[in-house]
Amino acid sequence: IDGRTAGARAVLWITDLSVRGVEEGGARGRIEGARQVIARDPAAFLEMWTQAPVMAWRVSGALRLEWANPDYLNALEAKSLEQAIARNLQLDQGSVELARKVIESGEAVDEKRSAVVGGELRTLAIRISPVAGGAAGVAVDVTEVEASRELLARQQRAHDETLNHLAEGIAVFDAQRRLVFYNRAFETVWDLDPAFLQEGPSHAAWLDYLKEKRKLPAHANYAEWRAGELALYQEVAELPEDMWVLPDGRMLRVARQRHPGGGLLFIFSDITSEVELRSSYDALLQTQRAALDKLHEAIVVFGLDGRLKLSNAAFLAMWKLDATAIEPDMPFDRVVEICQPLFHDRGAWAQVRARITDPSPEARTEYRAEMRRSDETVLKFLTRPLPDGATLVAFQDITADRRVEDALRERAEAFEAADQLKTQFVENVSYQLRNPLQAISGNAEMLQQNIFGPLNDRQIEGVGAILEASGSLTKLIDNILDVAMVEAGNVELDLGPMDIYATISESVQMACSKARDTEVPVRIKCDPKIGEIEADGKRITQVLVNLLSNALKHTERGDAITVSAERMDDVVRLIVSDNGKGMAFDAQARAFDSFSSGDRQGAGLGLALVRSFVEMHGGWVALASEPGRGVTVTCHLPAKAPGAVVKAA
Repeated sequence: IDGRTAGARAVLWITDLSVRGVEEGGARGRIEGARQVIARDPAAFLEMWTQAPVMAWRVSGALRLEWANPDYLNALEAKSLEQAIARNLQLDQGSVELARKVIESGEAVDEKRSAVVGGELRTLAIRISPVAGGAAGVAVDVTEVEASRELLARQQRAHDETLNHLAEGIAVFDAQRRLVFYNRAFETVWDLDPAFLQEGPSHAAWLDYLKEKRKLPAHANYAEWRAGELALYQEVAELPEDMWVLPDGRMLRVARQRHPGGGLLFIFSDITSEVELRSSYDALLQTQRAALDKLHEAIVVFGLDGRLKLSNAAFLAMWKLDATAIEPDMPFDRVVEICQPLFHDRGAWAQVRARITDPSPEARTEYRAEMRRSDETVLKFLTRPLPDGATLVAFQDITADRRVEDALRERAEAFEAADQLKTQFVENVSYQLRNPLQAISGNAEMLQQNIFGPLNDRQIEGVGAILEASGSLTKLIDNILDVAMVEAGNVELDLGPMDIYATISESVQMACSKARDTEVPVRIKCDPKIGEIEADGKRITQVLVNLLSNALKHTERGDAITVSAERMDDVVRLIVSDNGKGMAFDAQARAFDSFSSGDRQGAGLGLALVRSFVEMHGGWVALASEPGRGVTVTCHLPAKAPGAVVKAA
């Protein structure tokens, strides 16, 4: 009886000695029978060695060759046994020394060495045994075997080096459950003492070491779990793959496989980052789904195989579908089928399908179009390829936008029609007013010239009032016509050289001749040699006259008006200022608007024309005023006006 422990178990071997004795007796009988055969027929024994595919020879006690088989003779290139004996051809000097050692010690010796055989260096496995009267040797050519063994050893070293470069920990336990190989990653994963590993611990000792260092997953019954791990060496079924959650929070995937040399090979993969990344990805996907469900736009994502991968709640609502109508991996054609009651244009759906399933670069581009559905709604949609090969399709309900656009279009058309009616009305009214006004002013002038007889003082004063009112009305009608033409874009500038000083002087003379009865002086503050600019002299004169007329209207006796000009690089500034009653701050913002005046006593068309004419020249107008401190209007004009017609705003 023999026995030993194996982990938590004990193994016993019980042998029947009576059977063992019979077996040993039979073996001795067979050996004795063979010896008797050799004694009876030694020639047969020698014939056997002659035919053996190995080198065999015998030397005397004096180390002289006495016999050799053909393989030995061929190896030493001897023509005959007699020649070899006569020349005492030995394998090499080393074999002679080995034979001497055997004869002296009386014990057989095995040695592996290189020797020249048949003119080539070969590796021989030599065994020399003592025999009566000398020694006998046998040599087997193991050159190929040794080469194969060396090649296998190199491959094993390369294999081990490859395993050392892997990120996964690799450990091999042999059939006796002892650690026979481990790579650097295994040592790092478990943070083990190198001295402990170099001892080649058993699988059970390794597990106990890890438990002691608190590196193994927690188990309610460690002994039972440990016994189950060790029992895997006897398992014939497929080996399991486990997930170990270590006390330090790491997660290891443990894979096992049977090793060709016996025992088990273990692969430990640290998948902590992978699990965390998968968890983060799942959380991100959930967040993405929640965000998509908050969108008003309908979103669907199809894979390159044309199957539905993702959709949001807005898609169901927009296409009036139940939550059960959409299924994961639903084919595109099936999605189209449930959406067709609202939009049945198969050509449009085919365009969308081509953008989803066609992998060509021409098809993998963004595509936009609109769908007018049977419920009178209008959808705008686009397809956009995603980096992973999928395609996003987004739908937006633009029905309200289309209605607003239609309303704005109709409103713009109405405004355009109203503007045309206004222009026609102004032209017609101005024309209808101008004729009777000319008759009034003409008759008044005839009365003033005493054509119908002399007038008394009261009649002269009345005729003067008629003429002054008709002049104001004539100017108003002219301004109305100019404003209408400017707003219609029908005014073109007659550009040409314009003398600045001469234009100012002429404008002052025209404005003062119409206000001879005022006692407000108008001063010109300008260098007569200031030069020329390219402008429409008639329109610039009209600008200055309107500014002067406005200033005269809002000044009183004792006030003064100044007209000045100055050149700064390519810009000329024309300035009309007074020290009259000024303008309220709230009125300044609308001073240049049509039909608005600072004191609300006039139509305000003069300043509107000022701004329009200056802007048509490529310039701008600035107004500065404080109540009680007068008004200053500055016109900035480029030295060279643009030649294009500019429509005033």
